[in-house]
Amino acid sequence: MPIASKTGGPRRIFSDWLPVGLYCFFIFVQSAFPPVVKEPLFPFSDKAAHLFIYAVLGMLFYRAFKAPSMKKTAAAIWAVSASTLYGVSDEIHQAFVPLRTAEMGDLLADALGSALGVGLFLVLFPAFRSPPDPSSMPSLGEIPD
Repeated sequence: MPIASKTGGPRRIFSDWLPVGLYCFFIFVQSAFPPVVKEPLFPFSDKAAHLFIYAVLGMLFYRAFKAPSMKKTAAAIWAVSASTLYGVSDEIHQAFVPLRTAEMGDLLADALGSALGVGLFLVLFPAFRSPPDPSSMPSLGEIPD
């Protein structure tokens, strides 16, 4: 039995959209302060962090957008778009934080991370894939070859 109904209502808001809101709040708070690490751990470590953080956000957005009435392609497009737009808002926010900068490279890493996260989500969580075509499945009386 599913934990929450995908048809709507308060349970869907809490089970699907609350994690998105909390994670976006986490990103906002983390972006509101100067960076903790002054020197990068390895080359492009900041881009790797953006990639990972937005991969998780992409997964959360996909999970929230995917409902029985929405095709997985549409949900994926909405999830990547919403995650990337949040990345735009985060970069604008960082432009006003002391010792932070808005970078196009970070935005690119956000967009790629969002797409990667949605793709990984579809691979790792088969319950969110499209159901198999019933016409391609054998009936109860047939024996497969």
